[in-house]
Amino acid sequence: MRRRPPAGTPALAERAAAADRFMGPARRRLERAMRRAYREGGEEALGRLVRCNKDGSKKDFAGETWRKHLDSEGGRLTDPVLREAKEVARRLDGQSVFTWIGQVLQAELADSEADDSRGALRDHRPLLCNADDFLRMVAVPRERGANFRSVDGVVTHPDGTCCSGSWHAPKKVHRGAKLEDGLCPGGGCVHKPGDDAGAPDGGGDDDEDADEDGGGGGKGGGRGRGKAAASGSKGGGAAGSAASKAGAKSGPKTHERVDNYGSEDKGAWRGTAMDGCDAKTVWLPTGDLACPRWCITYKKGKSNGRHGCFGRIWHDSVQTTVVGRAEPHNLQLLHPEQDRVLTVRENARCQGFPDYYVLVGLEEGGGHGVSTSSLQQRYLQMGNAVAPPVAAALGRCLLLAAAGAAPAGAAVVAVADEDYEAVVASCSAKGIGAFVDDYGPPEVRS
Repeated sequence: MRRRPPAGTPALAERAAAADRFMGPARRRLERAMRRAYREGGEEALGRLVRCNKDGSKKDFAGETWRKHLDSEGGRLTDPVLREAKEVARRLDGQSVFTWIGQVLQAELADSEADDSRGALRDHRPLLCNADDFLRMVAVPRERGANFRSVDGVVTHPDGTCCSGSWHAPKKVHRGAKLEDGLCPGGGCVHKPGDDAGAPDGGGDDDEDADEDGGGGGKGGGRGRGKAAASGSKGGGAAGSAASKAGAKSGPKTHERVDNYGSEDKGAWRGTAMDGCDAKTVWLPTGDLACPRWCITYKKGKSNGRHGCFGRIWHDSVQTTVVGRAEPHNLQLLHPEQDRVLTVRENARCQGFPDYYVLVGLEEGGGHGVSTSSLQQRYLQMGNAVAPPVAAALGRCLLLAAAGAAPAGAAVVAVADEDYEAVVASCSAKGIGAFVDDYGPPEVRS
């Protein structure tokens, strides 16, 4: 990755200047907007540029769960003064965290104004995640295999399903051809209204778009679950019929869990704990939940490993797919030791792009918060790209075949890459080795 560009390639400074002609205006507009937010509202207003903007079309799962949380406190919080005190404390927590984020952004903005130069790794920038997702990344331990399951409040069961206090594993699950009880000690969640059976492994809760606002949950054992099922089946099965029609239309990704089924008056229930289950609800200072609903339902509740939500890549692990949408919601994308996703340049290195490549992203509709869309465009380029070493190897194979230098009918399993071998030899002479050279292959270390 550190090798020099081919002879005749324009100088890096020249190519960087050309890139700035495309991306510089948007960056400067963004910086002006940040300075204006700081002047008008101070550090908190600047920090709120990265708040999670809730889509009005989605259910306010966190808000409903918070209200259920206040109700679960019993008579102590029927007093409106006490409830308001809780709400004020919650708002103050949000103000504090956004003020802190604003201080960080202001310091970075000041550094940018003091030194407008750019280093050789111009794209060593991570995707900007909203404040909620940033705090979730902070909560994931910096250790091998860590993901949302390692966050406080989440309980993982032997079959891979998990609970988080506000939503739980299914009450009934299909194991092969058998319908068996789920492993949530509290009893778990039922599925579509009036149906405790759930969906077989071919359908149901495979939430491929793990990018929503939260889900439901159970408050207290069998009584709450029975009430949800009874409420959902009112009206002569019309709700169940609607769910069936939706399933027929949209296929196996239709959400049929009761805690996904709209609002409470339509059969869903909200809560912060389920009697018998050790999972608990943990709140972010921003007011959202530390473990979103979709972490519990994605991959039928068994997302882990490379598909673990908010999962950390490890130094010697197999690289996960380089994707164009670099949000950590349904793939292992977090840096092993820092609270961020991999940067554009780190993704470029994973794909085999040498560092002398200068990437350019055009502005299409603007970015969000304190980001420009050119950054998302560069992530998309890396996710859609064919890895240069693969393309080069394929080209060499085709060249061998065209020149008649490949054995007829025999597979070409290795093609020498002189440039790569030269770089490895140069690094070895300077004492620079690969991680596997220093620590051995994974099977040896384990």
